[in-house]
Amino acid sequence: MIAARDTDAGPESDDPLAWRQLAKTPLLGMLAAFAALLDLAVNRVAIRTLGETLSHLELIELVRWGHLPRNLAAISGLVALTIALLSFLRTPMHAPVRRRLSIAGFAGIFLPTTALATLLPAERTSLQIVLFAVGAANVLAVLLGLTAARRDAPWGIRAGVALVAISAFFAFASLVVTLLPPIAQTQAGLVAGAVLRRTGEVCFLIAPIAVAVSIGPRGRDRRSRVSLAAGVVTFLVAMSLSWWGVNSLRGDFAVVLYGAERVELFLESAPFVYVVLLSTAVAVGVAGVTSGDSAHRQAGAGVLLLVAGGYAARSPGRLLMTVLAVALLARTCIVLGERVLLLREERKQPADEVPTASPEDAQEA
Repeated sequence: MIAARDTDAGPESDDPLAWRQLAKTPLLGMLAAFAALLDLAVNRVAIRTLGETLSHLELIELVRWGHLPRNLAAISGLVALTIALLSFLRTPMHAPVRRRLSIAGFAGIFLPTTALATLLPAERTSLQIVLFAVGAANVLAVLLGLTAARRDAPWGIRAGVALVAISAFFAFASLVVTLLPPIAQTQAGLVAGAVLRRTGEVCFLIAPIAVAVSIGPRGRDRRSRVSLAAGVVTFLVAMSLSWWGVNSLRGDFAVVLYGAERVELFLESAPFVYVVLLSTAVAVGVAGVTSGDSAHRQAGAGVLLLVAGGYAARSPGRLLMTVLAVALLARTCIVLGERVLLLREERKQPADEVPTASPEDAQEA
């Protein structure tokens, strides 16, 4: 076979290039990414920032308009995640049987739970449903991330996927610590919960930068220049808006930022760290989705979804964005790894014995 496989992955696919189906840009995933970003901008930033400056009727109208991107992100995200998981699971070469069964099991818990929590009225959503969704989402993110990180892929995307998986693990571990009364009521439990949460937060913030190493525009063609320009402009706009928020909101900026991203490590001491890192993450995502490479586009959408979901999400909609982000990044990691292995084989063997690489494969060389 062209690429290295897990030893217990089961029967291999008849098509050695079956992995290319994972490189196709998921249109619903892209739609979910932009809808989730709009949901973040309207419902978690604009409403909380402009709430005191708008009249009551204007605020009600803004809240009403905010329902559209939230519902659009939830519906398109559910369908996109279902399709992404099915395409990931149905090809035996991507993971061992036991790991694919684990992913399928937790997906079978998370997807129906999230659908119920999303479609039912808020007053019908119980605490048990939310806790089931949180647990299944974080375990699913860890399984997907570690499965992809085991592949022989460029180190940037592997590190990014691994950091997201580690972030999900620490976020869930900190939640478990705070929910266990014998531990949560002790000083050691409080310290352990804070350390776990903040360690996961650091991984969450660094992950987009690691992904950028593998998907950042490096070519001299027109599309690469457009992608680079889009990323730079996005970074400058995001920095300008964030700096305006810091100066205008002052003490309330930390409250708005926590509500938007659920970050807290530098919230009081150095909020500008979040301004720079989150602006960079959005810029990486925009540069990715404007790339000419389909695998880079879905990685860019994954980074945008990661920002939109925030760290240690608790609501079903934001959990959905986080898991979809990990799924898209995991697909990209597999694709980039297979491209590298394919090109290695082409260099070792005569051209007529190995399938010819596509233009996107050549670009990855």
